[in-house]
Amino acid sequence: RLSFMPYASVYTNIYDGATTFPYNYGMDLKYGINESFTLDMTLIPDFGQVASDAEILNLSPFEIKYEEKRQFFNEGTELFNKGGDMFYSRRLQDDLLNASKVTGRTKKGLGIAILNAITNKTEENPLANYNVMILDQSFKNGSFVSFMNTNMIQKGNNKDANVTGVFSRIKNQQNSHAYVGEIKMSQEFNGSDIIKGFAGKLGVFKTSGNYQYDLYSIVEDDNYNSNDIGFLYSNNEITNGMKLKFIQF
Repeated sequence: RLSFMPYASVYTNIYDGATTFPYNYGMDLKYGINESFTLDMTLIPDFGQVASDAEILNLSPFEIKYEEKRQFFNEGTELFNKGGDMFYSRRLQDDLLNASKVTGRTKKGLGIAILNAITNKTEENPLANYNVMILDQSFKNGSFVSFMNTNMIQKGNNKDANVTGVFSRIKNQQNSHAYVGEIKMSQEFNGSDIIKGFAGKLGVFKTSGNYQYDLYSIVEDDNYNSNDIGFLYSNNEITNGMKLKFIQF
């Protein structure tokens, strides 16, 4: 149940009349812990073979969200995506030293996913540790209750951040309606200063029959910020929505 792939790569860079030959070496590892859980690790990864992002002219006031193309961050990420804005793997990009993740689900329906990554010091950013954890208990009819936490710790007197969320989707016995609830709290630590923000969501969805509807309300206060390891276009919003649908089967 153990496989690993060491690698070495050499590049040629020609710039302003000077030629350099940077090189990298490292290893990827996969280990089946048991029939339910798998460990994946990457040490000093080299993503030089990953397709580059297309150039985009951004005239909006919002950051562009790019697609994740790196294989390590695309495999076994179903559980991490349940947190919505809480986790955006493209944040883990600046000189990634190593990353490890354990993912799986027990026979009783408890899904567990843990990811830890360390990025090296650069001219713009200090050495940092990122951690993501989610516990997801599934029930019949596709219902679930989840707990998720994301954390960023930077070396030195730099900002640290933590976001915690609890979210659920409960369906009735007839599987005709789903009830959604979320609450999230962000914390930013700057020395002795702590900034706390909150966000939440409530929704009712009719999921069967010819006539279906969605009713939902989303609230984010002006201090909620998940962007240190997640992706949030903007905060300080209250969004109320309604969708009506007629479906011919």
